[in-house]
Amino acid sequence: MGVRAQLIVECNQLAVDIDNEISTVHNFVRDKYRSKFPELESLVMHPVDYSRVVKAIANEMVCMPRHNQSGTLEPLAPFACELGTTFQQRVQIGQRLLKC
Repeated sequence: MGVRAQLIVECNQLAVDIDNEISTVHNFVRDKYRSKFPELESLVMHPVDYSRVVKAIANEMVCMPRHNQSGTLEPLAPFACELGTTFQQRVQIGQRLLKC
């Protein structure tokens, strides 16, 4: 096998490894956050976006938009508008997460 072919094989394996790590972290975060906001996993399908939303929501019971250092609203994810209405209705039903 040539050098280029070997490089392609290694890059493909790295892509698989990265996908597996993302999946592992997503499953962990989803399992921990499910008691707070169970519907979130049906609203946010992409694992990286899910983690971004969880990071933004954190353990708050009322979600208010956060501002970044430049004073503008920080986007949660591309679907922030759709999520906002559902989040306001649902997050107050959830439970606070226990500290690990």
